[in-house]
Amino acid sequence: MNNLFIVNLVRDLLFLPVWYRQKWNRRDPNLWIFGSWVGNSYSDNSRNVYEYVLENCPQIKAVWLTNNQSVYSKLSESGKPVAMMYSKQGIDYCKKAGYAFLTQSPKDVNHWYINGIRQIWLWHGMPLKKVGFDHPMYKNAVKDRIRELFPFNNHAKADRPHFFASISDKWNPVFNTAFHIGQDQILISGLPRNDVFFEKAQEKLITKINQSFGNPVKILYMPTFRDYSQLYGKEPFNPFNGFGFDAGGFRELLEQENLFFMYKGHYVDLKISKLKQDYGNRFLVLDDTMYQDMYTLIKDVDILITDYSSIYFDYLLLRKPVILAPFDYKDYMASSRDFYFDYDTTIQGVRAYNWQELSQIIREKRYYFPADALDALHLHKDGLSTKRIVDAVIKDSESFNI
Repeated sequence: MNNLFIVNLVRDLLFLPVWYRQKWNRRDPNLWIFGSWVGNSYSDNSRNVYEYVLENCPQIKAVWLTNNQSVYSKLSESGKPVAMMYSKQGIDYCKKAGYAFLTQSPKDVNHWYINGIRQIWLWHGMPLKKVGFDHPMYKNAVKDRIRELFPFNNHAKADRPHFFASISDKWNPVFNTAFHIGQDQILISGLPRNDVFFEKAQEKLITKINQSFGNPVKILYMPTFRDYSQLYGKEPFNPFNGFGFDAGGFRELLEQENLFFMYKGHYVDLKISKLKQDYGNRFLVLDDTMYQDMYTLIKDVDILITDYSSIYFDYLLLRKPVILAPFDYKDYMASSRDFYFDYDTTIQGVRAYNWQELSQIIREKRYYFPADALDALHLHKDGLSTKRIVDAVIKDSESFNI
């Protein structure tokens, strides 16, 4: 055990009395706090619910908590209720709120002061790869067992969601083992961020692309991250370094077929924005400054390319073609996390194992929409996921002990 672990252990021990005293806090079922990605962004499922509540539920006081000054300034200037999560105001909200809406974990808000709150885990995608207690990094080692003594830590068993959003009961066994929750805690609601798929709003970037290139076929490539860079110290995944990628040939394909190609890599992996200048003006490496909402942008993409990412499940709702690009399939299966489902049968779509195969599929238009997968994996297909979650929480608040 290193010195940092010992320091944190002492800190956690000293904080335990403060944590348990919070159980006596009088919580307000009409005060809801929201956060995402450890307080660093204003995005994802929590954002959609937050904005819906502000617009449709005047009886609820909704407050966004952040650890990012830019997010705070942006929301504050637009008149939206917001607080810095570690400020006195943010701590007070955490102590008093009845519900916390989370995208990744309790650390999306100030997790030190939410004992007694009802956590609504909206999560950040339906898992294909093993997560939570099923994650290979969770080994039940001595450190893990010690951490479970402290409920304010992310993986502590006492730190379980009150409700967990899902898209179908296919994931019930997954959430049972990954987060130690029962079926009565799972809301088959759909994911709030996907509701924009059923709206007319369009990102300015899409409008600009259409105007500049004569309404090209817009392709989005979104690979997932690789655990092997974390677990085994390997280089982060770069799909354009190897796998038969030919920058000149790919540029010609985009021009000849009137295509526009967008790449959005996972933030955990290698940032390759510096490479965009080599691939022509029809190739764009996306970053978060280029759009207001990623899922509004995704809505107007014509073809998705992915590998093992949960974006596959979201994109099915658009009823558009998917190309699977498991370039490193053998290495991934040998070095990264196991899957909950069989990749070859559950994840449907035409497959390419290198850039030559991928380019040929695009040129010959052999991509297609996997309709059977949509019906098998989504219960709801109506853009009302956020409403279902909010209605469920409001109903739950009627039995809230205050």
